[in-house]
This record gives sequence, C-alpha cells and structure tokens, in this order.
Amino acid sequence: MGAIYRFDVTKENRHPLRDQTQAILQSNEAEQPSETLSIWLGHADQRVRLKAQFELVRRGTSGLTVFVAQAKESTPLLARLHAIWGIGQAARTRPALLKHLAPFWKTSESEVLSQLAKVVGDVGAQSSLYRSELRAGLGSPSMRVPFFSAIALGNCGEKAAASELVILLASPAAKADAYLRHAGSMGIQGTMSASELAALSSHENTNVRLAAIVALRRLKAPEVRAFLMDKDERVLLEAARAIHDDLSIPEALPDLAKILTKHHLKSEPLLRRAINAALRNGSPDDLQLLADFLLTNEGASSDARAVALASILWWSKAPALDPVDGRFRAKEPRDQSPVNAVVEGLQETILNDAKLTEVLLKGVIELGNSQWLKKAYAHFDRFQSLMLKALAEAKDPQLKDYVEQGLASKNPDVQETARGLAKEAGIPVIDLLLAILDDPKSSGYGKALLELAKLKDKLKATARFQTLLAQYKAGTTPRKWQLEMWQAAKIRGITLPATPERLEFGGDPKRGKKIVKTHAAAQCIRCHQIGKSVNAGIGPNLTKIGKTRDRAHLIDSLLNPNSDLSEGYGSVLLETKTGEQVSGVLEKKGAKIWLITLPDTTKKTLAVDQIKTHTLMSSMPPMGLLLNEYEIRDIISYLATLR
Repeated sequence: MGAIYRFDVTKENRHPLRDQTQAILQSNEAEQPSETLSIWLGHADQRVRLKAQFELVRRGTSGLTVFVAQAKESTPLLARLHAIWGIGQAARTRPALLKHLAPFWKTSESEVLSQLAKVVGDVGAQSSLYRSELRAGLGSPSMRVPFFSAIALGNCGEKAAASELVILLASPAAKADAYLRHAGSMGIQGTMSASELAALSSHENTNVRLAAIVALRRLKAPEVRAFLMDKDERVLLEAARAIHDDLSIPEALPDLAKILTKHHLKSEPLLRRAINAALRNGSPDDLQLLADFLLTNEGASSDARAVALASILWWSKAPALDPVDGRFRAKEPRDQSPVNAVVEGLQETILNDAKLTEVLLKGVIELGNSQWLKKAYAHFDRFQSLMLKALAEAKDPQLKDYVEQGLASKNPDVQETARGLAKEAGIPVIDLLLAILDDPKSSGYGKALLELAKLKDKLKATARFQTLLAQYKAGTTPRKWQLEMWQAAKIRGITLPATPERLEFGGDPKRGKKIVKTHAAAQCIRCHQIGKSVNAGIGPNLTKIGKTRDRAHLIDSLLNPNSDLSEGYGSVLLETKTGEQVSGVLEKKGAKIWLITLPDTTKKTLAVDQIKTHTLMSSMPPMGLLLNEYEIRDIISYLATLR
C-alpha cells in the first residue's frame, strides 16, 4: 500500500486568505449578489476568479454589466482580464456581444491589449469589430501585443492588414523573436491567398520568405513550389520540408525532384528529400534525374550519392516506410527493365567509387539481381566479402570459383564469408572443416567447431569431434576456443561444466565496447564511468579496471554481482552477535572493520568479529540474465584493455 503525505504550516502561521478562500469555494455562487461576484473577479486565488467569471457569463445581460464595469483603469488588472475573458466566453455563441469590449480598448496596459486581441481573434471572422485596433497593435513596443494581434488578424481574415503583417515579419523584432515570426506566419496565412503568398518568394527578407512557406505548408498549397528557385539553402530546405514531409503536397513533388539538377547544393537534408521525391514520383524522368545526379554531380556528398543509387536500385520495389520521415507510403511495384538499363549505364561511375560499389553489392544481396554484376567481377579483390554474398544471392554460376579464391584469402573476414558459402558453392564441407580445425590459429576455428558438431551423421566428423572433446576435458583446448567447444558439446547433447574460465579469452574487444556503450538491456554506461563519459556515480569507475582486476574477477562480478562489492557501491544487511540489525551502503570492507553509511547518512563502524550474518546486495543484476555467453566474453575482453 502506498501513502499520501500532506505538508503544511501550523494553523497560527496560515495566511488569512486561506479560510476565506475555502469558504468561497464551498459557497453556492448562484446565490451571491453581483456586487460580490464583481469583488471575486479580483480575488488573489484563480479558482475564486473563475468561479465568479463563469457565474456572471451564466447570468447573461446582468453579468455583462458587471464585466463592463471592470473597464476602469483603477480596477485591478486580474479583474479586468477576467472580465475580458468572460465577454469573450459569451461571444463565442453570440459574436455581437464583442461590442461590450469597447471601453477596455481605452488603455495603454499591454496585457489588457494582448488579451483583447486574443479574445477578438478567437471569435474570428464572425465579427468585424476592432480591426483597426488589431492593426494598431502590430506596432506596439510590447512583444505580446503584436503577437496576439497578428494571430487575430489572420483568424479574422483581415486582408487589408496583409502588407502590415509582412512589414512586421521583416522587422528586427521578428528577426530576434521566433514567437513573433510564428504569429506573423499565422497572420499572413489568414490574410493572403496562396498566389499572394507565393509572390513573397521574391521578397528580400529571408524571414518573410520562410514565414510564407510555413503558411503555404499549413494550407497544403502547391504554390509553395515557387520557393524552390531561392538561392538560400535554408529557404530551399524549408520549402522541401513543406512539400515532402508529413502528409506532403504531392502536386509539388515533381518540382522538388528537379532541384537535383542544381549542382551547387550542399544541404544533406535537402538533397535527401529531393532524391526521395524522385523515388516517390516514380516516372521515367525522375529515374533519369537520379542517374544524371550521379553522373554529373560529383561534388555532392558521398552519402547523398549513395542514397541516390539506393533509390535507383530499389526503384521497382520501393520501401513501404519512407526513408526520410518514416511514414507508411506503400507503392505499387514498378517495371524493372528501365532500372536495369540505368544501372548498366552507371556501371563505370559506380565501380570507380568504393561507397557506390558497396551500395550496388548490398542491393544485389538484398534484391538478388545478377544483371547488376556484369562488370563487377573485375573488382572482386576490392570487395571480396560483399562480392561473395552478392554472387550467392544472385545464384551466380561462378560462385564456386570465387568461394575458393575467398578461402585462399589472407583476410580473416573474407575467409569466414567464404566458409559460410562453401556448402552452397558445392565445396565438400567436412573436408573444409577438418582443414580449418588442423590450425587452431585460424580465425574460423570457433565456427568450424560448431559446424562440425552439427554433422552428426558423418563418421569423420564424429571421430574428430570425440578427439576435440577429449582435449577439452583434459584442459588442452586453446583458451580462446573454450566457449565454442562448450557450445559444440551442447549441440551434440553433451553437458559440460559451465566453468567461468570458458569466458575469459576469445572475445572481441570492439564488440565488447559496443555492448558496454549501447546495449539496450544491460545499459552499462548509465551506471559506470569509462574515460570521459558522464559519471553517474551508481557503479564503480571502470576507466582502469583492466589494470586493477583480472579476468576471473571480472567474470565473477558480471555473473555474481553480490559476491564481492566494490567499496561504496553496494548495500549490506547484517545482524550483529548482540542482535542489532544494520542496513546501509558498505563504504569500506576491511579485514577487521566495516564502515557503513546508514539511511540517515550517519556513519557506523563495526568490527568484523561482531557480525553474526550479513547479506551483500548490488544494484546491478546478474548479467547472465541479460546477455548471452558470447556477449559476456566480448565485454571481458574489452574491460581487460582498460588500463
């Protein structure tokens, strides 16, 4: 069960208004005279003011009389504001009632003018009152008055104010204040037509052009295409977002795609939207736009060129999820033949660029189109692993020859890829595995062990496995392959002791670092500091852990975090020989003395020989519950490098 606590001052120290406010809130406002409600409009407590406002609105004409009486300059500000809001509340169903705001405009108080503009704007075009007052508000030195006035003019559709709103957007005040620019954009949206907004594309002020784009975006008007001729990439990007993002403006997508013909553009978000616009349009001209972009725009970033090529490769099977904003945009399959023709014409450009070649090969792997590999064979030495995977996916008849080349490579990654494709290429697997297992230094030794364990119906495989199993039991298996041998035995249904030693060696420090930094479940970096990372203070600093702890200790700490806590980073619950129970943070754990910080932050020292029982508790869960053995081994290998 939970508990709710109430904190309060003593009764004699309470503010006098508390009892009064409580009495008012408990009273029936319908029974109060108008004079009392008029006083409540200026009360210090907002709940009381609102109680009066709503009751006066309910009373109709007599309530409006009370509201109008608050227009005097001598009336407290809050009372005037609630009177304005009350009149506005009534005017939502009867717009003519806005006439009662007239005496309130005779003030220089900026907040009163701001709320008057807001109330008039909320009623909008249903009333034609106070348009000149709103236009005058655009020139107020207070930022809030022009803010509410601009929005109100837009809501009212006051076309006569359009030029004044443009002047406001071009002012130094708007340049310095994003809220004012937003209000100006709302204003011109309601006071100008789409064609008039598009005409602002030639305005010299950047903020005016940006505000017009935002207004056209809200109107979903294709006239926003006029801004795609701008020389400022900020304006181009805003126009691209208006056309491409969210629900989009489909009629303007072809115009967005055509900016790919401009070779001076550097904005990555802009180019990605233009490229994706071409992919979404799906016409032959758009496909050619992407091809020409790759052929002629060598100054574009490598990432943008890679995206353009990927869009060509996936042209006929465009992804359902938009690659730019992630929206679901399912498309019908398209004809593949023009894509093949375009890729054929781009082969030289692609194969002379390492990143584009990788994209091409990944496209073959994903889509299985062997026609794209016609000229790629000559580049096998540069991209062996990717080429092997692409050849396999495309079911290329030359796969066996290239797998054999991969097996002979000096690159461990290429060897591993080739071994994985040996069976598919028609190379006898058992002979390959046995050859690998003859060399414990081979990078593929571990995977070969696992594959050998799966070949249960092969006499040669079983015989070799029994020999390897005997070596493991005798303790002669190389340390870096102990985990693989343990897993191989498991595949064969043989249970071996789950000794922590099998996790000490053989891990990959790079993979371990990535797990420590990014693993969603383990979240090591949220509690531990490593190097210059943020110090959360929850777990011990690991910056030099490899120097102070050996691998066996690290494994034990990960698998059994309660077994040995670092000082100051764990809790203890103990009972002394005299029956006293103590709990807190174990700050120091000496051979003779323990120092414990109690929940009230005081320190307590206990002699070890006086402790009857104790339980250590770590805030870290056993990592074996969150990570598999290979991940733990990788982490150990990484932590061992921290010195």
